[in-house]
Amino acid sequence: GSIFEMSSISDIKKMFDINFFSQLRLIQLVLRLMKNSSNASICNIGSLSGIIPQRGNLSYGTSKSALMFATKILSKELAPYKIRVNALAPGVVSSKMADKMDKQVRERMVKASILKRELRPSEIAKKIIYLCSDKAAKVNGKILKMNENL
Repeated sequence: GSIFEMSSISDIKKMFDINFFSQLRLIQLVLRLMKNSSNASICNIGSLSGIIPQRGNLSYGTSKSALMFATKILSKELAPYKIRVNALAPGVVSSKMADKMDKQVRERMVKASILKRELRPSEIAKKIIYLCSDKAAKVNGKILKMNENL
């Protein structure tokens, strides 16, 4: 990310296309099939960056914030079809994407986290499996924060 005055609107739009509009389009594409299911679930991947404002994170943070807000709206709109919609909001996850983060921001987020370490992709996968399982049958419209301590 970069600070707002150094960000082009074009780059901000690209971030929204990736993190927000593509997710909505995917949901639209599978919705017809999901309506025929008796226990459908959607799990969007948000981010703590969409909850905790950080300098230099306008495009990524607001795109994830928009996705998490849409999750709450979709949970209400799709409830009559028995489709649950939730989202995860992880902190820093060990990944190639995290490797591109500003080192100081990355370290600050890890130090401020509950676990004092980065999350592993397998931990994210386990939470997705939980949210889509029968164990979370009553969970709808929730944003599950992961490793947050701020």
